[in-house]
Amino acid sequence: MLRWIILVGVFLGFGGLFVLQKNSITTKQTSPLSDATATQTPTAFPSTSLSPTAVKGFKLSKLAYRIALYGDSLIDTMVDAPDNVETVLRSTYPQNLFKVYNYGIGAQNVEAGLDRWNNSFSNRGREYPPIANVDADVIIIGSFAFNPFSPHDPEKHKQLLTQLVEKAKKTNARVFMLAEIAPLGDDFGKGPKGVNWTADQAREQSLHIIEQLKNVFAIAKEENVPVIDVFNQSKLPGSEFGRRELVNTDDGIHPSPQGHKLTADTIVSEIHLK
Repeated sequence: MLRWIILVGVFLGFGGLFVLQKNSITTKQTSPLSDATATQTPTAFPSTSLSPTAVKGFKLSKLAYRIALYGDSLIDTMVDAPDNVETVLRSTYPQNLFKVYNYGIGAQNVEAGLDRWNNSFSNRGREYPPIANVDADVIIIGSFAFNPFSPHDPEKHKQLLTQLVEKAKKTNARVFMLAEIAPLGDDFGKGPKGVNWTADQAREQSLHIIEQLKNVFAIAKEENVPVIDVFNQSKLPGSEFGRRELVNTDDGIHPSPQGHKLTADTIVSEIHLK
């Protein structure tokens, strides 16, 4: 019985040699890729497709998958979460390989997101080519809802987010839209690192965000794109506002660890990898 199985593949988009012995993997890299996700957990991609029977317990039709997330700080902060999309994918499908491209940039509205679609990406140590060039299996478009225009213009938000979805649909990826967690209402932005507005200001901003989150569902219906719905799961019973435990106590805006876990679990459940 052979002790070694040599698997030649692609490591995070570049060539590498993978030697599997029992439960260990050693890699010889031919060129590095400087992005935060790559340095946290190495990921391998095969140069040829493998039969599901080639690896014990392998269930999906492919060995390796690329998932791209595109949005504002609600996407960007996923990188820091213990339970993010990549860790949940790995625990759900331990026999498979995943590369998650996080194209999130904080404080950007949908117009800025649309403008950078064709550009190379650089943010907080993550360096990627333009999203259309990564050959993603799945692209998830965030709502950009947490950054309303000033003055608030939900129709402009809807028009530009629709254009962003249409760009994603021109790739070979399966496209989804993400409706993120609900904002807190009167407590939105409260915390040591928050904006700490008055209750009236916080509520008004929350209502603007909710209006834009609801644009996601309208666009998804018009464009025939599935919605990953975290918004409705995160609301208080009988309210449009969010549950406090799902929101970061430091700023009162972004997801808490529990909020990120809910988001990641919902994404992995809804994209239905095959």
